[in-house]
Amino acid sequence: MFRTWWVLSVMTSIYRETERFLVNDLIQRSEYNNVGLLSSYQ
Repeated sequence: MFRTWWVLSVMTSIYRETERFLVNDLIQRSEYNNVGLLSSYQ
C-alpha cells in the first residue's frame, strides 16, 4: 500500500514537472515569435 502511494506521488510530480516545462517552452516560443514579428515590421 505504501509503495503504491509512493509510485503515484512520484508519477504525479513527474507529470507536473513535465507540464510546467512544456508550458514554459510554449510561452518562451510565443514571446520569441512576437519579438521576431516586431523586429521584422521595423
